[in-house]
Amino acid sequence: APPLKLHYVPAHGRFGAVCIHYQGNTSPGRKNLAHWQAQAIIAVVLQAGRVPVVMDWDGRSPLPDGKKVFCPGVGHGDLWGNFGSGDAEALAALIGQCEGFVGVDSGPGKVASSTDTPALIVWSGHHPIQFHDPAPNTVHLVPQAHRDMAPVDGDAEMARYFEEHYRFLTYPGGAQGLVQGARRWLADLL
Repeated sequence: APPLKLHYVPAHGRFGAVCIHYQGNTSPGRKNLAHWQAQAIIAVVLQAGRVPVVMDWDGRSPLPDGKKVFCPGVGHGDLWGNFGSGDAEALAALIGQCEGFVGVDSGPGKVASSTDTPALIVWSGHHPIQFHDPAPNTVHLVPQAHRDMAPVDGDAEMARYFEEHYRFLTYPGGAQGLVQGARRWLADLL
């Protein structure tokens, strides 16, 4: 395959790529996105003339095709640290050169929050207040009913803390609302 050539986007000071990590290793039913959801998010990246880079170290995703949608290779000396879940320093270097990051509650999502790359972390079954620290570059996409999710469970003080310290957007409904919210955020970013 020919080498991947990314264009530099001077206005953003980054390369024209968006990292996407949509399937973590724990609690898949409470946080992972379905392939169709990731594909809908990738469509926005492609429409904006950017390169989607799916972060998938164990070949779960059928979406990378090596032509329009890419995934860093797996093998000796790879980005994933030769142990199957990623080297935080290498992931930070990759994410730090991209225009954006979209992911689920996972290690790569937390790494993205440690960079200055604009990041969107999508939530469906967990609440960020329990699993993710606030970060100035990170927006959390949460259900409109996030105040009723554990551990907030209607606790006004905890909800207020989240709303005052985290950057967040809400989405209505379920899987389709989440996709629409992520697509809106990406369209505004790119």
